[in-house]
Parts: sequence; C-alpha cells; structure tokens
Amino acid sequence: MYDAVFLYGVALNKSLTATKDENVYMNGSLVYQYMKNIEFAGITSQVLINNDGERIPSYQFVRIPKNVDRTYTVLVEIDANRATDCDPTILGNLCYPFNTTVTDDYLAIVWPPDEPVCGYSDQLCDQTLFYVLGGVILGALLFIALIYYAVKKKRESRLYLMPWQVPLSSVKLLASGTVVSSMISMTSLRDSTTSVNSKTVTTSLQQALVGNTRASVRRYKQLKRISFDRRDLNSLYHTKQASHDNLNSFVGLTYNNLNNECLFFWKLCTRGSLQDIVANEDLKLDMDFKASFISDIVK
Repeated sequence: MYDAVFLYGVALNKSLTATKDENVYMNGSLVYQYMKNIEFAGITSQVLINNDGERIPSYQFVRIPKNVDRTYTVLVEIDANRATDCDPTILGNLCYPFNTTVTDDYLAIVWPPDEPVCGYSDQLCDQTLFYVLGGVILGALLFIALIYYAVKKKRESRLYLMPWQVPLSSVKLLASGTVVSSMISMTSLRDSTTSVNSKTVTTSLQQALVGNTRASVRRYKQLKRISFDRRDLNSLYHTKQASHDNLNSFVGLTYNNLNNECLFFWKLCTRGSLQDIVANEDLKLDMDFKASFISDIVK
C-alpha cells in the first residue's frame, strides 16, 4: 500500500509539473503515463515500473527454519535493476536486467544430484541381481505355499476317507458276553507289604466281530439321518488314530443303515475296564484300593 500511494504521488507530481493544471488529477490516463519507467526506493526494496506500467519484482531464495520463531537464512538474492543508456520505450524489459547474488550459506549446502544415481527409471544400473533374488524368493514362497496346500489337502482327504466308518456287512453281532474284571491293583501285586482283598466285577456286554477284531458294541436307536461336519470328522479321525497301552482302541462306527441303528465299536477289553469299576455304584472301594489305582494311573 505504501509503495502504491508513493507511486501515485510521484506520477501526480510529474503530471502537475508538466501541465501546470491543478485539476490534472482528474485525468487518470495522463497520470498513468507518468507512472511508467519509474524507479524509487520502496518500503521493502527498490521499486521498478516498466514501460507497461508493471512492477518488476526482486526475489529472495531463503531457507525456512523448522522453528518458525527463527530468522530465515537468505541463500540467493535476485535484484532487478535499470540499465543505463537504455530506452525502455524501445527495448522494453531488456532495460531491466537481474543481478543474482549467492551467499555463503547457499554454497555450504550439499544439494542432491540433478539425476538419481541409477536414473529416473533405473536405466543406469544393472538390476539383474535383484530380479534374480526376487524371483528366487517368490519361487520359494510359491513352493512353500504349494507344499502347505498339498499337505492340507492330503489331511482333508484323510478326513473324508473316514477310516472309522465300519460297513454293516463286515459286522457280525454276537450274543452278550460276560467279562470278569479282577480288582487287584498292579501296585499291590508288586508291593509285598501291601495287603488288599481281591474283588471281582462281572459285566455283561454286547459283543461283535468287526472283520477279525472282537469288539464291544454300544447300540443306539437312530431317529433321523446323521451327517458329520468337518469338526466332527476331525474328532472321529483322531479318535480312531489314538493309540496307547492304557487306552481302549476305537474300532469305528456304523450309521445311516437299514436297521436305523448307530453302533459304536470299541476293542473288547476281556478283563474289563476302569469304567466298569468306577461306574458300578454297588461296588464299595476302600481308600487303600483307591490309592493303589491312582498310583497305577499316574505311573
């Protein structure tokens, strides 16, 4: 605003001097002509108005600090000047060259290169090694993924093969058999200092031949068609695969047959099982006998 008012005052003074007319301020076009090709010191820097009535600005290239309260560092100054012995009405802006001043702060800056080391498209560097490594890594990942997928599919196929399913045609039901369980703890037999009375438990079980395997049978009436989801198939598969000296092996089951029965087969334990004893409410066990059984189970 200061420079604009000052420029108007200079132009008005020249107009009044040239015309001697006190009302010259009313002639805006004439005052405008006296605003051209003027130079004066403005409030911020030198003001230069060219032959078109436009200001030719000066520039400063500064470094902006991270802390806004700090003073800016001037790196480059580009000042407009008016050349001597030059007629702006003929040469125009050629009479207003720029003078560039580079400061020491600018020279101390380490500037990045005009072009990246490998070029803008990596055309200046050999990237073959990276492509080979990338291909090897990608191939390894794909190979691992394929192996994982194959193993997973193989496991899935094992589930749906249902090795626990017993065809009804391979089952031959037998008459209920009698199993006699001797209740003498193995610990008591090995320890001569322990005295435990021998007891027996008689249990009647439905038995069957599943192929060449003698099995005990649990029979359930099937009221509707049974279908197993993946979780059930997984549980049945691992139950079938479970094998241990202290476990009674699961032979399998048959279901959705013409007899509307669901039959579970377990390998026949000819001497009875722990369940036969624990589930017998009529059998009274003393603490010594219970302790002997617990010791056997823990071992």
